[in-house]
Amino acid sequence: NQPSYFEQNKMLIYSAIAVITILSGFLAFVLLLNSKRVQLLKELDSEKLKLEYRVEQRTEELLIAKNEAEHSVSIKSDFLANMSHEIRTPMNGVIGLTNILLDSNLPPEQKQYLDKIKYSSDQLLIVINDILDFSKIESGNINLEEFPFSVNSVVDYIKATFDELAQSKGITFDIVIGKEVKLDLIGDVVRINQVLLNLCSNAIKFTTHGFVSVLIESKRSLADPKSVCLYFIVKDSGIGIAEQSLTDLFESFTQADSSTTRKFGGTGLGLTISKRLCQSMGGDITVKSTQGVGSEFIASIKVKLNNQALIDNTPDLTFTDPFEVLIVDDNEDDLKVIENQLTAMGLVCTACQSAKQAIDIIEQNKEKFKAIIVDRAMPAMSCETFLIRIHSISPQLYSKIIVLTMSDESLINDAGKKVSIQTILHKPVYTSVLYEAIERKVVGSINKAPVANIVSEKSLAGIKILVVEDNSINRIIVTNILENAGAQIHLVDNGLECIQIVKSEAFDIILMDIHMPIMDGVEASQIIRSDNDETIANIPIIALTANVMKDDITRYLSIGMNAHVAKPIKAQKLRETIIRCLNK
Repeated sequence: NQPSYFEQNKMLIYSAIAVITILSGFLAFVLLLNSKRVQLLKELDSEKLKLEYRVEQRTEELLIAKNEAEHSVSIKSDFLANMSHEIRTPMNGVIGLTNILLDSNLPPEQKQYLDKIKYSSDQLLIVINDILDFSKIESGNINLEEFPFSVNSVVDYIKATFDELAQSKGITFDIVIGKEVKLDLIGDVVRINQVLLNLCSNAIKFTTHGFVSVLIESKRSLADPKSVCLYFIVKDSGIGIAEQSLTDLFESFTQADSSTTRKFGGTGLGLTISKRLCQSMGGDITVKSTQGVGSEFIASIKVKLNNQALIDNTPDLTFTDPFEVLIVDDNEDDLKVIENQLTAMGLVCTACQSAKQAIDIIEQNKEKFKAIIVDRAMPAMSCETFLIRIHSISPQLYSKIIVLTMSDESLINDAGKKVSIQTILHKPVYTSVLYEAIERKVVGSINKAPVANIVSEKSLAGIKILVVEDNSINRIIVTNILENAGAQIHLVDNGLECIQIVKSEAFDIILMDIHMPIMDGVEASQIIRSDNDETIANIPIIALTANVMKDDITRYLSIGMNAHVAKPIKAQKLRETIIRCLNK
């Protein structure tokens, strides 16, 4: 009786059955897991599709929202441009006719009323400009420029603007430039002046006694050796600002105390605009104030150093018969640059860093110098006082004076009228312009076209001007400005009449309104520029319009217009623009 095969291999069979059972269970478990995995993947794919759909839907919603926002900004910009035009057009009439009446022989009482109308008009124009500036900043359309300027020109501008106002209120107004401040810089001087105008205007407005002071300091940039940070510290002994109001001070359309709006006026935009401008120029504005004691605003602005006071474009110009020239400038760098320029012209130079030193030298030898080149902004003795002293010493030498300046043109002209100086050159000035100015003064008249950089008597005598303007009030204002300057005027109502008359009559320049019936100024200008007659096609055209938005101005220049003058029209600005266009 031997054991059966099963009995002999019982343990092996049981083991095999156990292994098969385990493997079957494992396989079933794997199949179950795979089924779950497939189901999970399907669910994930479904969620992925849902998520992708939601992302696409959200992206589409964001794109729609973006387009709507851009459309809204565009509508807002167009609305503001149209509103600006509609407001500026009647404002041009009010301001222009007021100026005409102020120049007439009226009784003193009526002139006082007109002065008040002019003041009110100017204030309204400031409000309009504030709103436009704020709109540009909000929409990101603010454009900053980089041009050479002098800190002295900023000081000149601010002092000329506020000196008389401060005196009328019985408060002192002082501006001090720190010794470390480099005077020749590169930046947007128009926007810098705008910030200072706002800060100084507020300081004087809210100060009834005591002082307002401006301290200008600078700090070199360690990261960028070619740049500096300018600090304008404006202090006053005015009413001050409550501590709880400081946090909202730079918010749009707010003032420290709503009652100040009624008492002092203002849009509440000045500080907001100034802060945004400073931030755009790499700086900021901070404030410290104590109510009843006064305030201190610190505006910081990043600018570049300007190491070349004059621009050398033609260094080979020389005088065949050398003579001596006296140079007067408190800035040592400027003196060296000017001396190098004149030496390259073959001239002998004597350099002075003070007006007093120059006067002493001239008194010792009145016949030594054939010309004097003097900077307008000097410490200790003003340029005006220096010029008066020179006139008393030697009237003949006085007629050979050339003034260099970086001041605003209106200040240059005012200064020139006060001391009867005919040749005032802008810094930076080309060597060719400086050479021609000296030649004109010393050698005598030369047969060359006038140079645009030379600011002389603003006469338009003999210039024939075509004025294209449909508004009867604007026609009166423009005619008055130009005829007083000696120009010959011809008036037409629209662009079509302009096209017709330039075919039959010659004009030196065209003043072109934009919005006119029958044919507007843009279309008329395009037709003129495409004319087969080169004389007609090249007539200088100035856009004379209430449109002041950057896009509008860019458009006018792109179609071939030479310049833009905004309404309300400033007589001096119009005359200067005409002369500049004719001299190009």
